[in-house]
Amino acid sequence: SGTATITYTVSTCVVTAVVTVNPTPVPPPITGPTFVCTGDTVTFSVLPAVAGSTWSSTNPSVATVGASTGQVAGISTGTTMISYRLPTGCFSTRTITVNPKASIGGFPMMCVGDVTTFSNAVPGGTWSSSSTALATVVPTTGITTGVAAGNPFITYTTPAGCISTVELTINPLPSPITGTPTVCEGASTPLSSATPGGFWSSSNEAVASVSGTGLLIGNSAGTALITYKISTGCMVTLTITVNAQPLSIGGTPTVCVESTTTLTNALAGGAWSSSAPTVGTIDAATGVYTGISAGTSNVTYMMPTGCFRTITVTVNATPTPITGIPSVCIG
Repeated sequence: SGTATITYTVSTCVVTAVVTVNPTPVPPPITGPTFVCTGDTVTFSVLPAVAGSTWSSTNPSVATVGASTGQVAGISTGTTMISYRLPTGCFSTRTITVNPKASIGGFPMMCVGDVTTFSNAVPGGTWSSSSTALATVVPTTGITTGVAAGNPFITYTTPAGCISTVELTINPLPSPITGTPTVCEGASTPLSSATPGGFWSSSNEAVASVSGTGLLIGNSAGTALITYKISTGCMVTLTITVNAQPLSIGGTPTVCVESTTTLTNALAGGAWSSSAPTVGTIDAATGVYTGISAGTSNVTYMMPTGCFRTITVTVNATPTPITGIPSVCIG
């Protein structure tokens, strides 16, 4: 540093100028990282700082810098030169690279047990979860599984080290559906969940319907999936079976004491029973009913599923014996 006189001569004419050489910043190098991610900031510094000095960027479309702070903000992918200029006009520089970073794509809300996939426009990065007790994520694909209710953070780190994070909300499931998962055609049974305020639905109304209070009604033989969903969209399901109801009982429902009648049903595999064996008995396998004493009894034909049909059988008293002389002359 110092001064020097510069002379320019043409023939015998001379002009001069005094030039001052100023010192460079001390220390010459700017300290700080060599890269920043788009959307992030880093801070450069020079020690000791010189009052009145300013920072600038040669390419503000790539990165900007606070004129008095040295805080560099990544704007777009590329490189730019950051300068620290003294009041004298002398300056030092540092090149910084802006690496790409993109927002995480995907819906950040799910239920326990659900699976969702997050995405990022920058390829080749790695996914991670802040709590694998709440959510797991496949490092290479972003496929995320909700493990327990809570708010874990899902992070994507690019190959250049840029980090994007999303807070994931994992909602709890309703309490399991309780109740009998079988019902007969035309019958009903109550279902319930300990979690209030949900909505009931059936995957197949032709097989089974369910009321707003959880009353299950069997409509036809088959299976259906019953769902209980709460306001968060989380749900529990129960597969129910509607068993076939035996058809109407055929045969003559009246018989005399000590006589028999045969009852039938078109649905095979059931068993017969009588509600009043002192009035009449019935063979469990064949349906042959024998009258014992005058009166009525309910005869039931029940399937192994518990579905049944009932008919009332009347046993009539046998007339008293015929009296009189059992022989007579012609005319």
